[in-house]
Amino acid sequence: MNEQAITSEQPASNWRLKLGMTLFVLSIALPLVGIPMVAAVGLSVTMTASVSGALLIGAEALGLIAVAVMGKSGFAYIKNHIFSFLKQYGP
Repeated sequence: MNEQAITSEQPASNWRLKLGMTLFVLSIALPLVGIPMVAAVGLSVTMTASVSGALLIGAEALGLIAVAVMGKSGFAYIKNHIFSFLKQYGP
């Protein structure tokens, strides 16, 4: 099966796609929301750095788990939709 056939059709299991997208959005939102909140709390410098690092590592792990849950066809489906949206505004 070539990649063109994979990207053109929607993945078979819909719940895996939804769960993967939820995890992917969480992996983006976790550092964007969590790190400023940790900095605003007023912890010590070492504690702030440790918690911020844990949030970044956790976000990366969630991103990898999201791709694993979606599978190859789900990731290709999402990637195709995102790039087709961005292609409208690109050069």
